[in-house]
Amino acid sequence: MHKQDIQESSLLSKRIRLYKILAIFFACIAISICLVASIRWIRENAQELGFIDADEKGPHYKQVKKIMTPLRYSGLKDLLDPDTRLSLDFENNNWTLHNVHHFDKKGKLLLKEGRYGLCGDLAAYMYEQLSPYLDKTYSIKFVRVAESGFFPLPQGSHYVLKITDRSLHVFPREFILDPSFHKYRRMEYFDNYCFLNEKSALKFYEEKNKDQTFAINVQCPILIKRDFIIQMAVTSVDEKFDKKNFAVDLTITKRYAYVSKSIFSIRMKNGIRGTYKNEGLAINVMTRNEFEKLVHRISYFFENL
Repeated sequence: MHKQDIQESSLLSKRIRLYKILAIFFACIAISICLVASIRWIRENAQELGFIDADEKGPHYKQVKKIMTPLRYSGLKDLLDPDTRLSLDFENNNWTLHNVHHFDKKGKLLLKEGRYGLCGDLAAYMYEQLSPYLDKTYSIKFVRVAESGFFPLPQGSHYVLKITDRSLHVFPREFILDPSFHKYRRMEYFDNYCFLNEKSALKFYEEKNKDQTFAINVQCPILIKRDFIIQMAVTSVDEKFDKKNFAVDLTITKRYAYVSKSIFSIRMKNGIRGTYKNEGLAINVMTRNEFEKLVHRISYFFENL
């Protein structure tokens, strides 16, 4: 064989080896892409395929249930507390409820009477209570969600906890703990929740801030009872928000409804004060005595602005 033929044969062999290597390389890439896509599809359809039991209870369920059962979603106790104050910021278009979050000397969260609070307080309380039960295998995050019954999109805001088993699983084991509604199940169980974003800690809890600030026209929940939610808001009047034009409103909304109805409103319009009260609607949720106390408290806030 001539020297030239030998060189050409050697070159051809090298090319064939290169092509084989490239073929194997691209085949591996294709298989990896298909595998990733398959795993993703299986994860997304795991519940329908029967791989996930949405009713599976969260880790340490009995202990968590025992702590969670006495809790009640209510800001009424805080609102009626003599230490609670209301202030308005006309320049920044917001309003603040002062002294509605409570902490001990070590910074540990305290609930009213050991059981009453709104979603952020209840979630933070359960975070503190749950942490000692979970080892490093689990992570705990605060999650802001919209919930179709009382906190629907686009403005609905409700806080829960997400507990994730960080062990290597094809199907991630993620659980949602919602102390407001006493639920602790697999994430797939919460099909009426829209999960918006996660946080390692809530701002008021991280900063140990006793106050809570809201933008004008944004409602603060007070009480959920008998398929109704009562909320409070400071609002503008005729698109004006100043010392002569503002309102403090109490509204009631039925579960799954978007339209809120006023049960009490006290307002200033061009410097003229007016009030509105609908006791008939309010007693769907509270007693007449509770309603009168709440009306008196809102009136007191208004008088002391």
